[in-house]
Amino acid sequence: MLLVAHQVTDQQVQNIAVQGYGYLHSSPELQMKRLLAAGIGDCYSLGQVFRDQEFGHKHNPEFSMLEWYRLGFDHMQLAMEVVDLIEFCAQHPVSVQHYDYGQLFADYFGLCPHLATDQELQDLALSERAPAGLDRSGCLDYLMSHRIEPSLPAEQLSLIVHYPECQAALAKVTELTSWQEREQNPNKKSIRVAERFELYWRGMELANGYHELTDVQEQRLRMQQEAKQGITPDPLFMAALESGLPACAGVALGVDRLQMAISQVKSLDQVVSFRLPES
Repeated sequence: MLLVAHQVTDQQVQNIAVQGYGYLHSSPELQMKRLLAAGIGDCYSLGQVFRDQEFGHKHNPEFSMLEWYRLGFDHMQLAMEVVDLIEFCAQHPVSVQHYDYGQLFADYFGLCPHLATDQELQDLALSERAPAGLDRSGCLDYLMSHRIEPSLPAEQLSLIVHYPECQAALAKVTELTSWQEREQNPNKKSIRVAERFELYWRGMELANGYHELTDVQEQRLRMQQEAKQGITPDPLFMAALESGLPACAGVALGVDRLQMAISQVKSLDQVVSFRLPES
């Protein structure tokens, strides 16, 4: 199903509208979770997805995505399965380095992304030539993609965990005690982080995975926040959550980028047959 009535809930994803009909889907996530709630069990989708304003040597408005869900897994178990898949496709072992999101920001920028104010993050992003007007999550995404991502060692898989709560999307959130928290705010023992991972290889984000949120009340609160940004909740998805989403983890992997990484090429033009011209 490529044409859907509602957008996904990730504010950083720009959906492509089809006048009078809805949107070309940017992910099969909501539909697959409806199937999970109906009892399908472990499942996957391999096909084309669409995102607006995505042009460049690593971006295209249409690209291939492999998305799958595993019952009873958490995000770390699923991350190891992604590593196994990448090694199978590459036909050789690849070393994996784990990183804490907060530690990376402390190393690169000297601040804790969980405790920094919105103004501090906006000032830092502007100092790195970010466009004005980015919100908290937008600043974090910009700093990650423009400073940290290009500096990760190319020949290893870089697994990043403990993303800020504001970037949880549809992932669970948990309490985490960190050295940054103890150092900067000794009276508070923990911070809230998303049970989420991203996997990078050879200068590209390849996969984004969640320990999926199953709490209906929490999901409703998040949807209400998304509604303030103009994203209308999908009532069929919410009805599926009401019926009960099983404990699971899910991940989306960019197939074209994986082929780029395995082939060690610099542009999507070298691994896909057809691309839209950039206007």
